[in-house]
Amino acid sequence: MNLKNIRQVIKCNIKRYIKVFENLYFLINQEKYASFLSDQEPVFIVGCGHSGTSIMLAILGSHSQLYSVPYESRVFHTLSEGLASKLDVYRLSSKWKEACLKSGKNKWIEKTPVHLFQLERIFDFFPKAKVIIMVRDGRDVVCSLRNRGRDFQESISLWTKSIDELKKYVHDPRVMTINLEDLIKDPKGILSEACIFIGYEYEDQILSYHEQPKYYYSNNIGKPLGAKEGKEHLELRNWQINQPLFEETTRWKSEMILKEKEIFKRLAQKYLEDLDYVSNDQW
Repeated sequence: MNLKNIRQVIKCNIKRYIKVFENLYFLINQEKYASFLSDQEPVFIVGCGHSGTSIMLAILGSHSQLYSVPYESRVFHTLSEGLASKLDVYRLSSKWKEACLKSGKNKWIEKTPVHLFQLERIFDFFPKAKVIIMVRDGRDVVCSLRNRGRDFQESISLWTKSIDELKKYVHDPRVMTINLEDLIKDPKGILSEACIFIGYEYEDQILSYHEQPKYYYSNNIGKPLGAKEGKEHLELRNWQINQPLFEETTRWKSEMILKEKEIFKRLAQKYLEDLDYVSNDQW
């Protein structure tokens, strides 16, 4: 192990110790913090990456009563790894509530796809929270992930694990599942249901979300030439949330080669059928 790695390990361990003490401080003052958190009614958008979570945040954040947190906090994920504390959750939620009120809105929405695997922790902190899980055809998801340089089979595994997780909440009244394809086919209908689920009436203005520039991931709203990693990928994501809903959602038809189709069928065919994307493997 070189000196740089040793320093990183030491820094990480110090951070973990700090978070342990912050958790103890939270427990000592639990009544104060728990009361504040339990009174809030936030909305969390989660799901497998590249399933439409960002576009849903952009749309709902255009509602007159909903404030969208303009970045992925990952706080519940890092909390599970010991790199964040319960006090961090309080600090962030206080910050988001303040920003929400300053914007003249009533509820804040946070979007971190990987928080799909932290829903019980979310509900422990925010008993009144509502969660929207975004779902997309796994064939499109893995093509999108592969284009970012992700391994094809690993991408399939990421999607299937996400579907396994969301199945736990199919009948949970605190959770709503939205298919990206349904949103594209019937945006007003799906968004009306989403607004009712959150507790507000639908507003036509949310479908014009792309007319108001958003800078969630970058200060640039133009489309970059490349998009695999780093700055250009963030610019692409920012460009996407500033576009109207795309009509085409079957990129796999032109991007997935025969060998990849065979691999996908072997590893995830059942998931496509369970979600009613296909009825058999003749695709």
